[in-house]
Amino acid sequence: MRFLRFLAVAGLAFALLSPLKGANAQTQVGYGRLIVNDFLGDGHDRWRSGSIAASHIFGTPWGGALPTRPGENIELRILGQIIAPENLVSPGVGDRPYVGALSLGVHTHFKPKMIDYSLGADVVILGPQTGLADLQSWLHQGFGLAGPSASVLANQVGNDVKLAAVAEAGQVFNIGANSQIRPFAEARFGLETLLRVGFDLSIGANMANDLWVRDPVSGQRYRTMRRAESGLSMHSAQMSALSKRVNFYLPHQV
Repeated sequence: MRFLRFLAVAGLAFALLSPLKGANAQTQVGYGRLIVNDFLGDGHDRWRSGSIAASHIFGTPWGGALPTRPGENIELRILGQIIAPENLVSPGVGDRPYVGALSLGVHTHFKPKMIDYSLGADVVILGPQTGLADLQSWLHQGFGLAGPSASVLANQVGNDVKLAAVAEAGQVFNIGANSQIRPFAEARFGLETLLRVGFDLSIGANMANDLWVRDPVSGQRYRTMRRAESGLSMHSAQMSALSKRVNFYLPHQV
């Protein structure tokens, strides 16, 4: 059973990391992905341990501006993430339980006037049924690192399916010839209820006309559709969170 779960996750990872091919290529107009791993920052693997997000965009070819109505472009978003206690072997009392989560969602991006919007909903599968615990154990073993202990896995969030929704609004302001700042507010409901506010900063003319979507885990944005411009650019996000969290990691919470 563990081997079958591992194969299923490996197949999902392939789908996450590859644009859709074949007949779907006729309607897919954009694609982007973002890989996040906590270990790469400071050598510690904890909490929002790792994730892969991928977005497949369908609709009309990108012309450098959002449509004015919702539904004219559709983003199929796939996310796999592992959430873990600070210590994978012997976590402290009260630390968050281990959970693997896979989600599939439909999102749309549009701009009626000056403010751009993003709306979406996701179905999230939780627990050992995702196979993500087996995948992390295999990866850590391959790199000679301690994986989640038997006691951590025994206390992980159980199998469940939940719903989640997200809405974001932002407005772009030019700050010079080649730079933009975009204040935004994002509200998440369901598994995790919070309000994230802040701003995105872009430096470089060749990024102004691209479609960016926000990673649910890190809060950073990644590019899914672009114009043909070339050049050197930088994109970053500065954020703070004002939140009332409904515990995402306990299966009885909504």
